[in-house]
Amino acid sequence: MNRTITSIGNNGDAELVVQGMSASMAAIVLKTQQRIPPGSQSEISLELDTATLNGPVQASVIIQTNDPASPELTIDVKGNVESQIEMTPRPAIFVTAFRWQIDEKEGGIVLTNKGKTAIKSINVKTSETNFTPKLTPLEEGQRYQLTVKLNPGAPAEKTVGLLTIYADEERIEIPVYTFLKERVYLNPPSVEFGWIDLKELETNPAVVDYMKHSVFLYQHQGKDFQIQIESPEFLRVERTPPQGAGAVIDIPRQGQTSVFELIVSPIKEKLKKGTIETSIRVTTNDPDFPVVMIPVQGEVN
Repeated sequence: MNRTITSIGNNGDAELVVQGMSASMAAIVLKTQQRIPPGSQSEISLELDTATLNGPVQASVIIQTNDPASPELTIDVKGNVESQIEMTPRPAIFVTAFRWQIDEKEGGIVLTNKGKTAIKSINVKTSETNFTPKLTPLEEGQRYQLTVKLNPGAPAEKTVGLLTIYADEERIEIPVYTFLKERVYLNPPSVEFGWIDLKELETNPAVVDYMKHSVFLYQHQGKDFQIQIESPEFLRVERTPPQGAGAVIDIPRQGQTSVFELIVSPIKEKLKKGTIETSIRVTTNDPDFPVVMIPVQGEVN
């Protein structure tokens, strides 16, 4: 957390009231005295949470007051955030595994001290339950290996979690992207239509073409993967291949995989106003995963 001080003065003959303050960056926390007597000044404290920042910083702070001549004051905030820690190859961790590969698969980065003095204290913490981090010294005080493994009880899904590095007085947050897969899995795991405007569909029916969502259904090492689809009446689901078993492809570092592409789109004439919260049911011939549900969400107005 980096803190700086500026001030606001009241040169008038009436009390100046600070009615509100806002910043263009969520990382900025603002504090000041709400009421400033005539002829007085008040400090404005700007605290910048640098945990997720690196490099140039540019933001604006707007202060609303009861002064009719200057109801809004703007403060430009500029600076540069330099971390003591360099993260290679990137400030993020990625790990993907099938459930039976959890023990052997991990993602990681190397932390290198760019400071002039050795790191005295370093550790990592997370509140996430899908993965477990581990910090291993490569050169005490200078270089560390940070790795992440998926937890055996984690749900089979894609997630984005946060991991926090504490190095002496510095705090750094980095994202952790995980994808735990079963033998049969979806990518993406759901269909999100967002906001659907019925009036727009009436005037421009071609908009439906832009609402199509592709969902891929995979079977690891599949050869004769068969499916049947049941969907709500207001959804159209097109499958590729259109008949028979799924296409067999070779995925790098995964091997032979059977796959269907399911293209989901709304049927304009059958849409009704309200919230869409339903699912598409896919029945398969896989003995361990006989049913796969695809959640579908949206809002029709």
